[in-house]
Amino acid sequence: MSIDADGRKYTSPDGSKTWEYLAILTCSIMSGCIGFVVGWNSPSIVILMSEDSPIPVTASSVSTLVAVVAVGHMLAPPINIFIVDKFGRKNTLLFSALPLLVSWSLITIATSIWYLILSVYTTLETDTLITFPIPNDTQTN
Repeated sequence: MSIDADGRKYTSPDGSKTWEYLAILTCSIMSGCIGFVVGWNSPSIVILMSEDSPIPVTASSVSTLVAVVAVGHMLAPPINIFIVDKFGRKNTLLFSALPLLVSWSLITIATSIWYLILSVYTTLETDTLITFPIPNDTQTN
């Protein structure tokens, strides 16, 4: 992006803002997905523990589902170091939407608590895939 000296408007070097808006939309959606991953457990536990739950669960299995969030945030960064080194930052960010799509689809059609546990871990793995490759601009050379 550059600044036009006369009109003080931001424009891309090619003159089209379509790709910039598309990048902003993609980042916004991915940021929303991170919030959904972190906040998904609270309202879902109430539904899962109710009498007319679509998936039969016990208190122990629900506590395992909640614990997967902490375990996933602990195990994901070491795994993602290798993914980012192997594929690069750009490709990692571009393809991080695929496991997120698969895991949310699995949550939608889950028939067992184990599918939910697997899909929650996958969403947490992808959560760190989204945030891990972003460079830290606060470091000085």
